Amino acid sequence: MSACGDAESPVRIRLQPDWTASRNPPEGGSTQRRIDAESRVRIRLQPDLQLETTRVREKLDALATEMFDRGILLEDALREMEKRFIARALAATHGSIGEAASRLGLHRNTLSRKITEYKLKLPHHS
Repeated sequence: MSACGDAESPVRIRLQPDWTASRNPPEGGSTQRRIDAESRVRIRLQPDLQLETTRVREKLDALATEMFDRGILLEDALREMEKRFIARALAATHGSIGEAASRLGLHRNTLSRKITEYKLKLPHHS
């Protein structure tokens, strides 16, 4: 499996909400689960995922260094990364724009606009 996962086995991050003293834990819930005042969710990475995250960051750092050293502009680098990220999400979801948008954290209309902007071809949806 690659550091970023693949379509068959995506990387999963376990989220554990924290409940504040102003909110009671759900029925049968643990008092260790608390949501802070801003209702943020803390992400607790499992040790193997932390190692994978470190590897991805190292690769990204090396890529950023290489691109900078070759004179690639930030705007071009970000555009290419976004294009490839979107293409990967579409492939992983077999062309489902709604599912890909959800996994990317985008609204489906925004994703549709970006697909058109980058002239990406949708994989066949099964």
